[in-house]
Amino acid sequence: MASAKVIPPGGEGKIEVTFKTKGRHGSQSKTVTVISNDPEQPNLKLSISADIIIKFGFEVPKLGLGRLKKDELKAKTVTAVGEELPRVKILSVSLANTAHEKYYKYETSDTGEGDLRKIVFSITPTREIPIGRFRDVLVIKTNLKDVEEVKLHLSGEILGPIEIMPRALMMRSESDSAPFVGSVTLKPTTAMPFQVLSAECEDSGPSITVHAPGPDGSIKIEMSLPADFGKENFRSNLIIRTDLPEQSESSIPVYSSPRRPRSGNSGDRRLDTRNTMSRKLKTGNLAKTGTKAAGKAGQK
Repeated sequence: MASAKVIPPGGEGKIEVTFKTKGRHGSQSKTVTVISNDPEQPNLKLSISADIIIKFGFEVPKLGLGRLKKDELKAKTVTAVGEELPRVKILSVSLANTAHEKYYKYETSDTGEGDLRKIVFSITPTREIPIGRFRDVLVIKTNLKDVEEVKLHLSGEILGPIEIMPRALMMRSESDSAPFVGSVTLKPTTAMPFQVLSAECEDSGPSITVHAPGPDGSIKIEMSLPADFGKENFRSNLIIRTDLPEQSESSIPVYSSPRRPRSGNSGDRRLDTRNTMSRKLKTGNLAKTGTKAAGKAGQK
């Protein structure tokens, strides 16, 4: 946050940055960019750093399991960290969505004692997990009063006989009079051909065109909204059904953003701050650091 948008010649301004700690630990460095009309230094970069100390958690808040084939499922590991690591007791490990327990196999390795103790969690998708993208949350309960449970967000994709790219359909408009248009392509990953039985949007509005297969068997599906659709964001899902039992139905997120008005002359802009991500020393606490910036805004 800037103390003032206009700094007189020879004056000073203060940039206040808040470091948030959730999901992070250890040494962290970020950069704050100050954009002004200073002719000598229009882009000023400020380096912000902090050492985040947590009681107990993971080295990363999210674990990507990757894009996997059903016959090539692999384990991924994550290591526990924190001040209470030598004393913590793991009470249970489970999924937030209990219906998905059959989709994963997870193991805990607990070795060493005291400051040499090391706890590693291993997560492997099972063959029961459905084809397509997945997201789940692994919940670890502990005996710590301050950290009764820790969550690890899991994500990845199980590849089937059809690859759909991109993974989300964004409809865009080139001009005020042009419709919003976007598309996805279904490409076979094996020698087995397939047919698209239907392609439907969960919400009314878009028109959908399923094109004929290309020379490589790929099928393009195009969606569009009329130019006068309006300024509201469109959010829905495209449901694609095929004749392959292994991948009979797929859901693709669909987005459409309203047109933004064209920006005018930015010469009157005095001061702006961007990319002000920040973190602090203790989990759940906030600290503020002030950085002074001598200003020449307004000088000629």
